Amino acid sequence: MKKRSVKHFTKLPSEIPSKPTVNPHHLTIRLGEKLSTLQLEAGETIENALQARRNQGEALQTRFLNIALEINQLIQHRCSNN
Repeated sequence: MKKRSVKHFTKLPSEIPSKPTVNPHHLTIRLGEKLSTLQLEAGETIENALQARRNQGEALQTRFLNIALEINQLIQHRCSNN
């Protein structure tokens, strides 16, 4: 993970406020002792959640999802190389 992403992650709260939803999906990122969780709607992907929140201007959620997307891309890249 890039240093900038780590810096942004350390400033996130442990639980990011979300609207109530049915059958939520909790996405959690942990780095050492730091833990942050965002609730997504059932079936919502990181990509479409990020697009929806960018349009709504939800900064905390957008920052979290950008970090989650970067982690997801790193994992996919490593898996495809093995």
